[in-house]
Amino acid sequence: MRTSTLRPWTDLVKLHPDVESGSLAEAVFAIDFGAIAVADPATPAVYRDPDAFFARVMELLTAVGTPKVHGKVHPKKIVERLKLGESLGEGEPPRLGIATGEVRDAFFGFLEPPRLSSAEVLRKAIVRGVSESMFGYTTGTPSLGPDGKYAVSLSKVSFGRTMSEDEIDLDSGFVMMPAAIPLPETAPVSDDSQPAPLAPDGQPSVTYDTTGPVKPLPARADGDTQGAVEIRFAASRDQVLKSFSAIANLADKSDGGKVRITVQATSAEGYDPAWYRNAVKEPLEAADITSE
Repeated sequence: MRTSTLRPWTDLVKLHPDVESGSLAEAVFAIDFGAIAVADPATPAVYRDPDAFFARVMELLTAVGTPKVHGKVHPKKIVERLKLGESLGEGEPPRLGIATGEVRDAFFGFLEPPRLSSAEVLRKAIVRGVSESMFGYTTGTPSLGPDGKYAVSLSKVSFGRTMSEDEIDLDSGFVMMPAAIPLPETAPVSDDSQPAPLAPDGQPSVTYDTTGPVKPLPARADGDTQGAVEIRFAASRDQVLKSFSAIANLADKSDGGKVRITVQATSAEGYDPAWYRNAVKEPLEAADITSE
């Protein structure tokens, strides 16, 4: 059997000069707590000052290379991470709401990205999500009713409005999808009401209804002030387009600069879902119109 002598590894691998000379500064690779404890001036300042050390670590995590910790997050990430509006398992109903404490745990209890720098980032995302009508916010733990709506007073739900960050309580808050927000109370409809007729051109009829909880205005001395207006009419496409200016004029003079519009349309053939989404729903959303 032939044998051979292996050459020493030091003949093959060259050490770093400071290691070879014995002048290696261990603080370059690890913190020397002993030197920090005695306030050794030879220890780099970034290790001696806690604030400077934290600032440097955050700089490395957020600004050097690919960010590993984020100072902001889109509210859509909340919906995606918590799978809001999705079924969590086969045969299970979709998740329509969740406590903000669970939202916080989902971002800070696991290492999967995006990792957030602070809870304030999450509060800002919830504020934006409410403002953009991506979800609603309330407090407590409301139960989901058989109608798919949460049993909570609508007056206690923030949706589609600007909130301040200090209104968001990550311990007792609750976010819910728009589909699960309780509907506003509607005025009873009289029994003699009739469906709107078809327009003259045979197209599905459209009815504009400006009824709603409008407070009557005090009449002037001449008695000609109207405090509430109700308009109902069937209209074709061209008539709808021509009516917009008149309705806009009414909105200008109404409380809050708004009128309540109810659109009713029927089609014997039914509406194609893709067409309805592209031609109706998305343009309304682009106009920042939220269905009640």
